[in-house]
Amino acid sequence: MSGGIEERVESMIERYRAWPRHFRLAWERGLEASPGVEPRAVVICGMGSSAAAGEHAAAILEEVGLRAPLTIVRSFEPPAWLSSRDLVVSVSYSGNTWETLECTRRASRAGASVAAVTAGGELLAIAGERGWPTVRVEPGEYGRTSMAYLLGGILGLLSKPSGAGGRLEELAGHVTAAFESTEPEEARGIAEALAWADCAFIAACGRLSPAARRWRTELGENTKMPARDDVYPESGHNDIVALQAKPGFRGLLLVLRDPVDPVCNVMLDASVSMHRSAGYRVEEVMLQGPSTAFKLARSAILAGYASTIAAGLRGVDPHETPNLTRYKEGVKARLG
Repeated sequence: MSGGIEERVESMIERYRAWPRHFRLAWERGLEASPGVEPRAVVICGMGSSAAAGEHAAAILEEVGLRAPLTIVRSFEPPAWLSSRDLVVSVSYSGNTWETLECTRRASRAGASVAAVTAGGELLAIAGERGWPTVRVEPGEYGRTSMAYLLGGILGLLSKPSGAGGRLEELAGHVTAAFESTEPEEARGIAEALAWADCAFIAACGRLSPAARRWRTELGENTKMPARDDVYPESGHNDIVALQAKPGFRGLLLVLRDPVDPVCNVMLDASVSMHRSAGYRVEEVMLQGPSTAFKLARSAILAGYASTIAAGLRGVDPHETPNLTRYKEGVKARLG
């Protein structure tokens, strides 16, 4: 790595190192803002890292037995069934994500209760005007490095509606512990494999499925490399067929495993065997820990470290994402 890139990599890693503090701050603010109602259903509106935080929160809430069904909306249109009995959590770090703002407006018009997690922007302004419960997190992060803030805020907000009580507090502790105990050097071997590859395929299964999607987005934004999330068992019914043709590129299969899920591991074993036969390189990450919350948190921060280190090895600045700005400005200009 050149001196300049090395410094850029280290400064990005420091952003991920701050995740334990970010998570706890947002969790505590979420507890303070949590509405004391039990909704019929919960909808989380968010894009990119906001949606990823929502998915991770959903898996953690499922672990504690959330009584209300929870839906993640990665678009501008909330479910048609929304009513005044439902709660919508609008999540946008910048507060200016067009799709999330539009989803929020439509949800409010449908009569749903609304809460927000944001660092500012239009979402914060609207939430203040309407008196919505709001977790305001600190500004200064990128969307992808804001995930610990967003995850903590969502979980804190849903602490009362979920009826999870002390069990959710325990899992919040697991998230913090996973962030604190994971070091950048643990990701170096994965980063070297990513730096070698032209394209990465991230395989996960069951409750670890959100982890695959998170890795894909980190590789796109930090490493600037094409990546796909292969979620099993579904990918075994379609994506696997692509292996019938030998790849014309250096393909890497990154497998995220839960050691206590025997059914998923059988499926992943079959996938690994087929990818190797097709000429793919395979790297595996065994996600051990006391809970799904711990495993997902560990995977998320490993993804941040690995994608950042891989960016440096490829001579790419992990900070710069001009295409995001160009895309968002283009959409906004067209939609008004």
